[in-house]
Amino acid sequence: GTVGAFTTLCLDRAREAGMHGVAISTMSEMTDAHRLYGRLGFDRVPDSDWSPQSGVCLMAFRLRF
Repeated sequence: GTVGAFTTLCLDRAREAGMHGVAISTMSEMTDAHRLYGRLGFDRVPDSDWSPQSGVCLMAFRLRF
């Protein structure tokens, strides 16, 4: 889908720019996004979960190149 294509494009550009990886934060209820990140090779990084405001918990994912 469009989101997967956009995410893949972003990952390709990060690699081309010489980055060593990418980190993404997403809301816990965004389970479709979690599955997409898993298919793309991202790992969950619970130690990096964070909250930008009260009542909002963001889950962290990381992909190393």
